[in-house]
Amino acid sequence: MIYVLAALGILIVAFIWWRYTSVARGARQRDEKLLSVLDPIAEKLSKDEIPSVEEIAKLCREPQYRPMSTMRTSSFFRRTPYLSRLRGRAYSLTG
Repeated sequence: MIYVLAALGILIVAFIWWRYTSVARGARQRDEKLLSVLDPIAEKLSKDEIPSVEEIAKLCREPQYRPMSTMRTSSFFRRTPYLSRLRGRAYSLTG
């Protein structure tokens, strides 16, 4: 009976470890793909260049980019009033 409980405990711990590592690996892979698409916009914003409305709208049309693009660019939008207007126009183009 003890061997069965020990084996069951080992299986449970192994499953939890496998699940944790696979979720973390998947999230890391997803973030790398998203960042490769969002980095050109972030570089423009960090150089105080203004991205075109079409560039922002293109990103916002695809749902997987919306949350991360909002996180990456929110600090830049707060700094510059023009970028705040650009943000509003980009979101209105996606509807």
